[in-house]
Amino acid sequence: MSVRHLWLVALVALCMGAAGAAQAGDGYAVISHDLPATLEWEATAAGSVLVDNTGTTAWGSSYVLRSVVCPTAAARLADQWGLTSVPITGVTVPPEGQYLFSFDVVAPPITPLRYALPLTPTQVATAGSLPCDWMLMNGDTLIGTDAVEHAITLSRFSDVQPGTAGAWARFWIEECAGRVPLIAAGFGGNDYRPTLTVTRDQMAVYMARALNLPTAAYEGIFPDDVPASQWAWPWIEALQRAGIVQGFDATHYGPAAVVNRDAMAVYVARGMEGGIVVPSGPVTATFTDVPIGFWAYDEVEYCVAHNVVSGYSPTIYEPTWPVTRDQMTVFVYRGFIQPTGTAVVWAGPAISAAHPGIAEHLGWSSSFSGPSDDPGTAYLLLDAARLSPDMAPLDITFELLGPETPTPTATDTLDATEIQTAIDNVSTQCGCPFLLVRWELPTGLATGEYTLVVTIGGYDVPRRFAYTITD
Repeated sequence: MSVRHLWLVALVALCMGAAGAAQAGDGYAVISHDLPATLEWEATAAGSVLVDNTGTTAWGSSYVLRSVVCPTAAARLADQWGLTSVPITGVTVPPEGQYLFSFDVVAPPITPLRYALPLTPTQVATAGSLPCDWMLMNGDTLIGTDAVEHAITLSRFSDVQPGTAGAWARFWIEECAGRVPLIAAGFGGNDYRPTLTVTRDQMAVYMARALNLPTAAYEGIFPDDVPASQWAWPWIEALQRAGIVQGFDATHYGPAAVVNRDAMAVYVARGMEGGIVVPSGPVTATFTDVPIGFWAYDEVEYCVAHNVVSGYSPTIYEPTWPVTRDQMTVFVYRGFIQPTGTAVVWAGPAISAAHPGIAEHLGWSSSFSGPSDDPGTAYLLLDAARLSPDMAPLDITFELLGPETPTPTATDTLDATEIQTAIDNVSTQCGCPFLLVRWELPTGLATGEYTLVVTIGGYDVPRRFAYTITD
């Protein structure tokens, strides 16, 4: 069984045609709604919509509130929030009566960013909003044009949503957390903790991952404070072997020391340059607080010249200020993701009961279980703006690990032409920088618990998906 990749179909195509005509006497008005403003991937939140029967017909169980993109039967296949409909239950709603629809909103495993390059601060702040619109129907018949128009902002992490301290860096955090191989990971409970300061051991992990440096057996390069029990020793030693870092002396690395903006520039500049930066700074210093002769002068100027950092003002850099985790993702993105082709996962891996091509990339409900005769479609969504034909051939492999033997597996290889087409579509076709890759799961699999594992070019995508196949 092969993987098929396809371009995403505009939702306007789903809206063609008309819903059935409303029966005489039907009518409704939305009074209010209570829906979440933000959610992290696959989180659940209570929601409600209060409606008024403005017609002359009483409502019974055939009247349902639907979460739809547009009011057609085809569009309902693209239900974005895991609910086909919310019916009226247990009562009849008379004319001039009201009914409160209550339900759970379950966010899909997707960050639905739409953007053009270069990214503006406004786009960073508003990116990732998924429509959560609701309309009332009688069976398959739309009974009015009033609707709940709402949007929910999604991300991998709860503490980088709008209104949080990490919101300003959402885009960069998502890019580093979705990059394959992985650069940035969160803590337990869907937290990224963006305002924590970065220490030298953590910095080594960021850098070694960004550079995709190989790790090796423990050598004891810094035996006094980086023993084999120190959690970050593989990455610290990898950076030292690559010529990126030095210790405070021959036997001390200082893993717990906080990384300031001057030291950060040294790490990033040496990583971008592949070693010690050759002195080539301008004759006149850019910043008054980083003068010629300052220990990190060349590296700070290198990062400024390569658009990795800027000052807090045109003349002030603040070299002694500590670097936080949200800031670090911006520096790493600018130094190691933005200028080069790389695989960044914006959605999934997950399994959808709806066909991802129908549901489009705005978000589709992830199915946690499915029948053996129709187990669904596994999918992955790549950030096409980060791809490069130089990455070809790019292998993407889906595996379903579980009770079935042999393991059903599918691999797709994207060649340079396909990747270039994806890149071209970013600006010339739809302005949406996405490439969807999917695998229709084989039918007849044994029932039981499975895990969907996806690799890109031999590297695990930084997310595994638990899945159950039922009878």
